[in-house]
Amino acid sequence: MRITFVTGPSGSGKTTLANQLTGGGHPHVQELDAHPDGLPNAAHGEWLTWRAQELLHAAVLDQDVDEHRVVTGIVMPFDLIDTPVWDRAVEASVTVRFVLLDRPWERVEAGMTDRLSAEGWDSEDITEQLLINRRQVRRMRRQIDVLFPEYGCRVVEGKLDVAADLVAPDATSVLRSRPASNWMRNW
Repeated sequence: MRITFVTGPSGSGKTTLANQLTGGGHPHVQELDAHPDGLPNAAHGEWLTWRAQELLHAAVLDQDVDEHRVVTGIVMPFDLIDTPVWDRAVEASVTVRFVLLDRPWERVEAGMTDRLSAEGWDSEDITEQLLINRRQVRRMRRQIDVLFPEYGCRVVEGKLDVAADLVAPDATSVLRSRPASNWMRNW
């Protein structure tokens, strides 16, 4: 069993990649914040970490199935690594990878400002949200850099074809190295 978490800031192309993979016939693509009615808003970091754990747990339960699942959404790798389900994934030899879709901050900021303005947010709330997202981006970059090359990589703007190749169902070069290990928990 292999599972790849595709992460990145808002507007980095996670949903576009999910749609591209689904349209290209990848059978196991899921957006992290896709959820039934009545569950918490996907904007909450704790919710996203919980969903990532839930999907990783499902991969552990299906450890003997030879498939590659792709999950897109905002995932902080170390938040997932620091959970009991990570230990179970290690024990079950589930191969876990993280792919960060990265964009220059100026592009993220411009896109988010336009989107939030169109949704009716006031400038003070937009500024606050941008600060939160900038910290998230920095944190994601640091975590992916620590995990590279064994467990994670960055894909820079405009390279969704590269990301699609990395998470393709038959991808072998990057994603079939070794299962996750416990060294990261002690980092």
